[in-house]
Amino acid sequence: MNNNGCQDATEMPVSEEISVTLFECSAGAPAGGTPVATTTTINGEYEFGAFSPNPGGMVCLEPAKEYYVVFDIPNGDGESLEN
Repeated sequence: MNNNGCQDATEMPVSEEISVTLFECSAGAPAGGTPVATTTTINGEYEFGAFSPNPGGMVCLEPAKEYYVVFDIPNGDGESLEN
């Protein structure tokens, strides 16, 4: 893996679940917010909202509020996601 954020032809897909947590922004900043919902993904696809197919992703989002997501990747900096 070359840590460029793209899966290249020679790289294996992620084979571990990754937690994705949705937060409500605090004072308009994408940090220090309140957690709203958490789900997991193994293929990079996730959705938060009233019709989310993801476990834990069904939540009523308010259009006037701003949100951000945090990915909990279970490996340390610079480590491959493969075992």
